[in-house]
Amino acid sequence: MIEADSKAFLFAGGLTGFGETRLAENLVIRDVCCTADPITLMGKTRSQREYGLLCSLQDQLTFEVEIAGREQGDAAIIGWNFQWALCFLSIITDSYVIWPFGGSCSLADVECPDFYLTNSFLFPSALSEPRVVAEEDLRYFKENLDSFQNLVGNNAFSTAVSIAAVHSHTPQSSIAMATIWSGIEGILGFDHELRFRISLALSHVLEDSPEERVNSMKKFAKLYDCRSKSVHGARTPKNLAESVEQSAEILRKLILKVVERKEAFSREYWDRVFVGEMK
Repeated sequence: MIEADSKAFLFAGGLTGFGETRLAENLVIRDVCCTADPITLMGKTRSQREYGLLCSLQDQLTFEVEIAGREQGDAAIIGWNFQWALCFLSIITDSYVIWPFGGSCSLADVECPDFYLTNSFLFPSALSEPRVVAEEDLRYFKENLDSFQNLVGNNAFSTAVSIAAVHSHTPQSSIAMATIWSGIEGILGFDHELRFRISLALSHVLEDSPEERVNSMKKFAKLYDCRSKSVHGARTPKNLAESVEQSAEILRKLILKVVERKEAFSREYWDRVFVGEMK
C-alpha cells in the first residue's frame, strides 16, 4: 500500500458481490450502500439538481472504488481516468454499470461524503436490480486492468469501448447496428469498408480452428451486410435486433482479445497476417 496524501471515491451501481478487493496498490473496490436519509443528504451536493438526482439513485449505489494518491490532487485525477475501467467492467460482465457520483470519503462514513457529479449519462436500466459479479469476471478484471488502461489512449480502442458500454440503449436497431460495426472496424484498424477482409480478420482473431473460422466468416459477412444496409438506409431484415445483439457480442469479445494481447491491431499486423507471415 502507498502512503496516501489524497483519496477519492467513485460511487457506482449495477453490480454487487465484490466484498472488498484490492485491484492495485492504490485501488480498492468494495460493496457498499448509502443509508443516509434525504435530510442528511441536503447540502452534500453542489446544486439542487444534483441533490434530486442523488436522492433518486441513492438505493442504486451498490459499490465504490477507493483511489489513493501520493500527493494532493493525484487521487482525483486517477479517479477521473478510472471511469474508463468501469466501462471495462461493464464489458467483462456484460452488464450496465453506472457511476453517477464521486466523493472525498466512503459512502459508509457516518458523516456521509460531499458528492460531486461524475457521469449523468443514465438510462432506465440504471434503476434495475444489480447483478452479482462472478468470481472469474472479477479475477479477469483485476488481471487485465493495467493492459486495458494502457490501451485507452488509442482513439479507436476507446471509441469501441464507449460503444460497447452503451450500445443496448440506442433506441433504433439500425443505428445501433451501424454504430457497433464502426467500433469493430476501428478496433481492427481498417479505415475503409471491406466485407471480406473484415470477416476474415474477425475469424482469425475470435476462432481457433480452420473449420470454425470458415463457418464464422459466413456469419460475420452476413452481419456486415446487415450493417451496410443499416448505414445506407436500405431495407433491413426482420431479425435486426438479433443481429445487433450478435454484433455487440463480437465487439465485446474483440475488446477483450485486444486487452489480452496488450496492444491494438495495426495495418502492418494485418498485412503480415493476410500474406501468411503471422499465425
